[in-house]
Amino acid sequence: MISIIHSSKLSSFIPGSGKTTLLNTLSGRAMSGVTGNIWFNDQKYDRSMKRKLAYVLQQDIFFENLTVKQQLTYTALLRLPNHLSRSDKMAQVERIIDQLRIRKCANTPIMLISGGEKKRVNIGTELLTNPSVIFLDGKLFYLSLLNNINL
Repeated sequence: MISIIHSSKLSSFIPGSGKTTLLNTLSGRAMSGVTGNIWFNDQKYDRSMKRKLAYVLQQDIFFENLTVKQQLTYTALLRLPNHLSRSDKMAQVERIIDQLRIRKCANTPIMLISGGEKKRVNIGTELLTNPSVIFLDGKLFYLSLLNNINL
C-alpha cells in the first residue's frame, strides 16, 4: 500500500479499514513485522523522528483527579526539553489552554469536564511538544473539533 498525505491536509479513513494499525505504524509505536519504508518530508523514518510526531489515542488517558491545567503542566514538565525554563514551559501550557479554548475549565478536575473538553485536553498534551505531525485516532468528532480551533 502506498499512502501519501500532504502537508497541512486533513485525511480520514473509513471505520474498520485498519486506521489504528496504520497510525500505530506511522507514529512508530508498532514497527515489528512492518516491511517497507515510511518517509516523512523526503527522509526515511528513524527512531529520532518519533519526537517530532504526536499521536492522540482513541481513549483519553488522564489522571482524572488533576485539573486541566495540572494535567498539562505535569505533561509539560515531563516532556518538554530540559533547556527550557519552568516559566517557558508554563507559558506553553497557557498558550495551549488558549489555543484549544479550554480556559473556562482550566481549573476544573478532568473527571468533571465534558467529553469534548477531554478530547481537547488530550490533543493539548500532544501539542505541548510542538510536533511536526499529529495523528488523531478516533471518531469523526475530531473533524468538527479541528474546524473550531486554530492549530
